[in-house]
Amino acid sequence: MIGDLKKWDLVVAQENEKQQKHEQAKKESAARHAEENDKMIKQMLANDYADMRKEEIGNAFECAVCGDTFDEDVNEAYTLTGCEHYFHTDCLFDYFESQLSDGKFDLLCPDQACQKPVADFDLKQVISDP
Repeated sequence: MIGDLKKWDLVVAQENEKQQKHEQAKKESAARHAEENDKMIKQMLANDYADMRKEEIGNAFECAVCGDTFDEDVNEAYTLTGCEHYFHTDCLFDYFESQLSDGKFDLLCPDQACQKPVADFDLKQVISDP
């Protein structure tokens, strides 16, 4: 009888351990999904915002980095969240890369009239999608 109780305790302990591992896996999965959803929502909002601003930018706006105007495809424009200035994504990538290579880690908007700090979100977005 005592042997049966020990076996039963072992089975219960194993089941509890399985349940704990399952619950931990569910929490980790939920956290991953929440992070992916946040990224997707931010991207969707950025795309919607770019579409809304398409008419405002048109061909009349110049990129402060290269000086060229935007073509009809305004999707090549990236808007910094801190100041809402527009730049070619490739130009911002090159600007950020140059600044970081020079040891400048407190990045500022490339528009000389602005000079607001660049948000970490913007840096990550531009660097991860050149």
